[in-house]
Amino acid sequence: MADIEDIKRKVRAMLDMTVARGCTEGEATAAAATASRLMSQHGLDQDDLVMGSESIAGTARATPLDALWLTLAAVTGCHLIRQETWEGTKWLFHGRMPGPTIAVYMHTFLRRVVEAAVEDYRRTPEFKRKKKGKLRRRACEAFRHGMAFRLRRSLYEHFGAPDEAALDQARASAHRAFPDLTKGKAAPTYKGRSNAALYAGARAGAGVTLRDGLTGGPVGQIGRG
Repeated sequence: MADIEDIKRKVRAMLDMTVARGCTEGEATAAAATASRLMSQHGLDQDDLVMGSESIAGTARATPLDALWLTLAAVTGCHLIRQETWEGTKWLFHGRMPGPTIAVYMHTFLRRVVEAAVEDYRRTPEFKRKKKGKLRRRACEAFRHGMAFRLRRSLYEHFGAPDEAALDQARASAHRAFPDLTKGKAAPTYKGRSNAALYAGARAGAGVTLRDGLTGGPVGQIGRG
């Protein structure tokens, strides 16, 4: 799986070796010939070269945030699949570049703000009144459900509706590039056991400005918003 991505990177590098970029005519011609040969050997076409993948650490078990990652993948034109490696579970975003780069960048930002908000919630009187153990775990899970629900809405508002054609293309490309990988487990549903925590999470999510996460990131690569 990693090999084909390496081949794609080599082909892209070869295609970037042009006279306009400072190469001699002979170097550019030789690079183009090498790129053509590699593409032929590995069954690649031009469409494959605009697709890419980025991965980030995930969790072995399904969590309330998994639904958020699925929405993030959709609005950035990516197909999301779970990757099990010797290093552990990873989420792999695959799609037309720079979509995967944006998705991983936003994943890092959103995960950070969610966990920071959970820690703030743990310090509230409402949380501290709950008995330690199961009730507190349920409250934190409900809080994450509420925050993920609100952040999914924010993603749609910021990026706009997913491009279904782009998603179909990303899905087909991912199946060709990673035939052994599978979709992630279904995100757990909220069981209605801690509505106050759920609403607290939704309020926290409403306070997150996605533009803050994009500041200093892949500037110029963000779609709408």
